[in-house]
Amino acid sequence: MPSSILPRPSRRGWGVLASAALALTVVACSSGAANPSPPDASGLLTTISSSLASVKQVDARLTLAGTMTMPADTAASPAATAAAPLKLDGTVVEIKSDTVAGSTDATITLPAGIGGGGTSEAIVVGSDVYLKLGPLGTAMGLADDGKYHHTTSSALGGLGGLPMASAEASADPSQMAQALSAMDDFFSGLAQQPTVAAVSCGSASCWDLHVVLGAADLVKLAAKGASALASTVPFALPTAGLGSVGSVTLDIIARQDGGRPSEIKVAVDGGAQGSASADLTFTFDTPLTISAPSADQVVEGFPGLFTP
Repeated sequence: MPSSILPRPSRRGWGVLASAALALTVVACSSGAANPSPPDASGLLTTISSSLASVKQVDARLTLAGTMTMPADTAASPAATAAAPLKLDGTVVEIKSDTVAGSTDATITLPAGIGGGGTSEAIVVGSDVYLKLGPLGTAMGLADDGKYHHTTSSALGGLGGLPMASAEASADPSQMAQALSAMDDFFSGLAQQPTVAAVSCGSASCWDLHVVLGAADLVKLAAKGASALASTVPFALPTAGLGSVGSVTLDIIARQDGGRPSEIKVAVDGGAQGSASADLTFTFDTPLTISAPSADQVVEGFPGLFTP
């Protein structure tokens, strides 16, 4: 579950979510040549990365499902007790980002079992920031007044500390491309190499990069600190317990005609910790209208949330 979920701006816009050994999905395609030979995984990742260079608008939607129990962090708290199972069904993160206009609208909807449920939202228009606290505010001990709290990015000293900042990598095209490059480096050391196969994307054709990370691969990932891959995930992922996870299956689906990603899927077999899945879909360069909330829905400042 994301410890933070508000995107920080890139090219004065916000970004959202990309991939890793534990999350993401891609699917939107167009027809390509008849029965083309599939590229290798490295070549496909390079093609996908290159295709993102011209992206101006992104609409990314992440849905989570499953039930996971994370091990207690006894290092941080020796008295820590085992955590209750976390039911992820109903968790949805959507971020719309227009890098040309310098605007982003990010929402996270949580089920009732997580912080009481509800929706938090962040809107960034230029340097103006509007945050609707919702369950994220509740988790920080702040009452949800249903209003958008307004400030500016300069007043906050940047947006990196906002509650949704870690979601940005998934939809920021430049960060997404960097994440894919990091993933390519990681693939070279896997016990089971990725495969690429042709799949249908509605009426069009796509490539599906499919890889299964086994227990030994995950132990290596944990030993590396998971820094490269963790940076591509749209929500915070623990690295200490990766060795006990059975497997992680990752599918990156991209168009054959141009290479743009359309879906990234991750399925986690956590053994005794449960199982979970993440599905991240993208729409690129469709018109987006992102504007500030109406004045009657806005109050100034973030009392209790930020300190000078």
